[in-house]
Amino acid sequence: MNQLKTTSQFDRIKDWYVFQSRIYDLTRWTFLFGRKKIIKLVPFQKNDSFSVLEVGCGTGTTLKYLTDRFPNARLSGYDLSEEMLEVAENKLSKYGERVKLLNEAYTPGKMVKEKYDVILFSYCLSMINPDFEKLLDQAKMELKENGILALVDFHNTDYQFYKDFMEENHITLEAQLLPELEKRFKPESLFIKKGLLGIWKYLLFIGKNSDS
Repeated sequence: MNQLKTTSQFDRIKDWYVFQSRIYDLTRWTFLFGRKKIIKLVPFQKNDSFSVLEVGCGTGTTLKYLTDRFPNARLSGYDLSEEMLEVAENKLSKYGERVKLLNEAYTPGKMVKEKYDVILFSYCLSMINPDFEKLLDQAKMELKENGILALVDFHNTDYQFYKDFMEENHITLEAQLLPELEKRFKPESLFIKKGLLGIWKYLLFIGKNSDS
């Protein structure tokens, strides 16, 4: 990934979330569908002990779902927005050391210090264009063998006006994620569902990090 392009893209997203962090939890429940469903699809039992990394954890909503559903899971979250993480810290403070938050971008090529049982992308990768594929490559390196890649995100739309609107808000709706996911991870669960009034579709994907 070109370093200048990466910096420009991440700076643009970071700036956008300065205001969005104030209204995120008030508004996103109306259209970020499937966030609870993707957690239910994670193939672990309630009391299992395992590690999870969420990339682009935002205000910590999905991490909270995870901590409540899996009381023995160890959780980490990356986000480049300081403002979003401030909200997440308040939301997750009662869980103490079970949850670790990192205020930095998740970038390809970084040294792999730890491998995870699960890596989750929740409404994150559709904002990374170009080169979201390289973040999937990084995630593959950071997953344990037979680890789980979980994703919920926007998929596509048949309406040009909505595609243009979302593009103005840094989101690409071109069904671009699924083919790249299937290249890297063995699908275990896959759903494409309609969003509000069928104007757009969203994707739920569970894949195993297995080359067999």
